[in-house]
Amino acid sequence: MGSRRVERPGRDEDLWPEAGADGRYRVIDACRYDEELQREHELILCQGHRVLWRVGEQLRQEALDSVRWGAVGGALGKTVRATVKSARQVIHHGHNTAKIADKPLYRYMSRAEADAIRETGLLRGGRAGETFWTDSRFTSAARAQSRLSLGSAPEVRMEFRLKNNPALERAGTRVQPANGGTGLGREYSTFDRVEVEIINVQPFTH
Repeated sequence: MGSRRVERPGRDEDLWPEAGADGRYRVIDACRYDEELQREHELILCQGHRVLWRVGEQLRQEALDSVRWGAVGGALGKTVRATVKSARQVIHHGHNTAKIADKPLYRYMSRAEADAIRETGLLRGGRAGETFWTDSRFTSAARAQSRLSLGSAPEVRMEFRLKNNPALERAGTRVQPANGGTGLGREYSTFDRVEVEIINVQPFTH
């Protein structure tokens, strides 16, 4: 019998473990089996952890920025909306006042109130509270009382023009029925002082 030639494993085969006595290969972690491969494995894990940490920090910062800008934007948005609303109201009131500034207006009242207006140049004598008037001209006290839902029959009708620009609460809205009256007359009102130029004062005879 000739001598047998013993085959030495090649370079690549050295990377794999030898079989045990039972003919099975032992399962050995490649990182433990080859030190160089283990170092590369650890380097990959280390770099992976750094990447994950940076991504996590970036996401956390973006979330915080979103919350901060959301809060600031919400407060700023409310302020801007409130400012725009106020500006629109001012423009709206100014426009409504301008529409009635040059036309005859009327207030139905007692003789004592008419005297107070002559003295002060202000409707209701400048008393605090809501001041009402109308652009409807009535020729009888009973009709004025009914259509404007007044609590008592007026003694005089004062015709006037506005001299200032009060902010209007009501701008030609229909009067609601009250005090036994039918309502449906047009009314204007404001909580501002109302400066007027008196055109005439007519007493009612019926």
